[in-house]
Amino acid sequence: MRGLERDRIQESANSRASNRSKSDKRPANWPPPLAGYRCIYGRAWISVKHVYGPAVDPAERSALEGMLATCA
Repeated sequence: MRGLERDRIQESANSRASNRSKSDKRPANWPPPLAGYRCIYGRAWISVKHVYGPAVDPAERSALEGMLATCA
């Protein structure tokens, strides 16, 4: 699972300091601090999940739905 948590797509949606605070937390435990990046981050997370194939738990799904709700 390390590949998923360190994927460059995920890092691109956040600043360096934000990435440090994020560490390997999932969307349910760490939304991007800038609300404007939540859509990008949620979409990127889903894209990475598609590549690596791990399941989405209910808390993660709920957090991702909330992030995607911010998409224009």
